[in-house]
Amino acid sequence: MYTRYFSPGQKILLRFLRTDQQPHRIEAVSTRLISFDGGCFQLALLQPWQAGEAPFASQTSLELVSERHGMGLKSTAIFKGLTDGKLIHLHANNDLTLFRPRPQPRVDTHIGLRHFSTKTGFSYFYKKWLQAVDKLSNSSLALNEPILPMGPVNLSSTGIRMVLSAPVAKHDLVLMMLELHPDEIPICTIGEVIWSVPKTSHHLFAGLRFLNILQNDQTRIDRFIKSLSMPDNKSAVARAVQ
Repeated sequence: MYTRYFSPGQKILLRFLRTDQQPHRIEAVSTRLISFDGGCFQLALLQPWQAGEAPFASQTSLELVSERHGMGLKSTAIFKGLTDGKLIHLHANNDLTLFRPRPQPRVDTHIGLRHFSTKTGFSYFYKKWLQAVDKLSNSSLALNEPILPMGPVNLSSTGIRMVLSAPVAKHDLVLMMLELHPDEIPICTIGEVIWSVPKTSHHLFAGLRFLNILQNDQTRIDRFIKSLSMPDNKSAVARAVQ
């Protein structure tokens, strides 16, 4: 069954299935399939983890999400180990399901925005994200956050299109602070560059997928997009993005 839908080189999003987090966090890493044999996946991390550490403990339950021939694929698996900081070993649970991917609503708008990127592994960004999320969950510390400069974006609850400074490569990571409203606590997320095209000699347009984000923050983005899609707000949005 698996060999029919999975082949070497295929991109797979690996999601953490954790139920003990408060607030609930959506966490994922991007991988590429190396092999599937004997019920076991060998996946290469596209952003290597720090040597000597593993992104999750042994026997952790994970969800694999991919796409083949226009159909979405989901399966759970058990983490067995990490080799050389980048090769993940999983045992499949033999529960592969197919689904039809649904595009998420998107909107062109302006929001408060700050971002940071560097050529380091995922573990560096993950630790920075956890620190930021913890700080933002403390209302007294969050109130001291500076107002973020406004910038044009195309936003959905699962990703963002924005302008980045060159150079940026596919699968690079970007730590972002998003401010939907000046009187609300910003949202911190880790984004992965999925595509980019030149804008100027020093900047480019890039599409990013959110890998790590609080579930409540994802819901906030969804509500924000729906509010801008209301008939009374459409004309205001159109003027804002001109």
